[in-house]
Amino acid sequence: MRILKISVDARRLNRITNRLMLNASRSNATPQSYSSTWLLPSSQRCLSKRNANKFFLGSVLDYQIPGHVAWENAHRLAEQILDDPADLWKEITSTSQSRWNRKWWKYKLHRFPAAHDRIWRIGKEIVLKYHGDAREIWENQTSGIVLQRLGDLSVGKQLSRMIVGSLIDSGHVRGPGDVKVDRHISRAVGRLLIGRGFSGREVDEVTKVTRRMYPSNPWVLDWPLFVLATTVCTIRDPKCVNCEFRTDCSYFTKQESTG
Repeated sequence: MRILKISVDARRLNRITNRLMLNASRSNATPQSYSSTWLLPSSQRCLSKRNANKFFLGSVLDYQIPGHVAWENAHRLAEQILDDPADLWKEITSTSQSRWNRKWWKYKLHRFPAAHDRIWRIGKEIVLKYHGDAREIWENQTSGIVLQRLGDLSVGKQLSRMIVGSLIDSGHVRGPGDVKVDRHISRAVGRLLIGRGFSGREVDEVTKVTRRMYPSNPWVLDWPLFVLATTVCTIRDPKCVNCEFRTDCSYFTKQESTG
């Protein structure tokens, strides 16, 4: 695998970071837009087993399909199809894995059959290891321990980061987290720093540079980078002329130089 060495002036990197954080404070928004229905801030009330399990279900579904679709499907399965059980994972795994998989087309939870299957597989692990209660994965644990436990459940590296970040934002877990390196964040960070989006093989580079940008908790960059990527630094026709990052953006400089 090719190793990419990024050399970015520290002052330029600080300007980009400060702008991102300013935008985050202006919008007063967090990555909780889909999960906030179930994952309320810990300061408001105790998180119920029912809501914790639905939050975890939505998180497990939230890849390779639009985010709002994943969370709508989690809501439909838990509250409409299964009648909103407190023991959601026990309900899901009360049927055999093969029978569950035969319901892929009927339930239409995800476009990939493997994603439908992993709901059952992860659910079975939650039942066996955590008594069917997703809260036991993270209650009274640091972000690092939670990340490790999610890895043991085979949730996936980037989804695990998203789950940990959501728990940090809502006050249910303490500690730092990393950005979820999806195609949007890879594109925005790459264009800013090297003039092109980072590829799928360069995920570790995105992690390294965001850790350098905000060492104490890189996760705080996740939402402002996502907003930048999906509203301004879009995959087609990016709005470079009106972008407030253009003076520090390698992609903009490259486009200007080539006419």
